[in-house]
Amino acid sequence: MPVKNKASSDYGFRAVVYLAIEGRVCSSKEIADQMSIPRDYLIQLCLRLRDAGIVKAHPGKNGGYELAKKPEKISLYDISKALSAEDKQPRHPLSKKRDNGDAVAAVRYTQKVMAKGYALLYSGISVQDIIDSTNAGSDIAAVLQAGLDKSNK
Repeated sequence: MPVKNKASSDYGFRAVVYLAIEGRVCSSKEIADQMSIPRDYLIQLCLRLRDAGIVKAHPGKNGGYELAKKPEKISLYDISKALSAEDKQPRHPLSKKRDNGDAVAAVRYTQKVMAKGYALLYSGISVQDIIDSTNAGSDIAAVLQAGLDKSNK
């Protein structure tokens, strides 16, 4: 079963990659139309990306968004982290009162391993890496391995 990104991450990745490829200020309408993102949602996401220092917002009639950093300085993890709701708790958090302490501890440990693995892998893959790999027709496994190699340096 394939793992899917949350809608916010998927749309955020689309917007940032589009801005990287265009290399200029793009209106929210243009980004929304070209990347099939609901415009109102895009604007919300761009506020979070702006707050994280990933995009710059240019208000006004001819305004829009552009990248705040070079694409090689923006990792997939940066985008994901900017758009994640880390403060959001599960509806039914694991209780500390349960008798099955070993199972609860194992689940919490699994969650930490997955979060650390995600951060480790995606911190080493930049937006520029994705663009370059797409243009070169690179194998996805090679992109992931290169990201791991960069993260481990």
